[in-house]
Amino acid sequence: MTKRPAITPAMRLQVLKLHGAIVCCQVCGDATYIADIDIDHELALIDGGSHDFQANMRPVCKGCHAVKSAKEHKNNCKVKRIVKKREEPSKPGSIPSRPFPGSRKFNGTPVWRNK
Repeated sequence: MTKRPAITPAMRLQVLKLHGAIVCCQVCGDATYIADIDIDHELALIDGGSHDFQANMRPVCKGCHAVKSAKEHKNNCKVKRIVKKREEPSKPGSIPSRPFPGSRKFNGTPVWRNK
């Protein structure tokens, strides 16, 4: 697994300059202090987003960033589970069958055995 590239202070400054002098969260629109702003990848790196500050980065408040990151994490975990389940071949006879406690007539109606 490759290490994800860090967002440097210079890159953070470029993103903040790109989106204006008054820093507003790009999700909820609230103006906030620069210290309370996180830099977010609009399209997550794991989903194919780039690490380019002009195309894929935006300033968001810490609350919106936490909600978005949690949602992305949940979705990525679900996708990984589905992919893993599809990759694993099912073994024949992995689901044990129980014997039918009786028999069937020629027309298909069951005849139960009494114990």
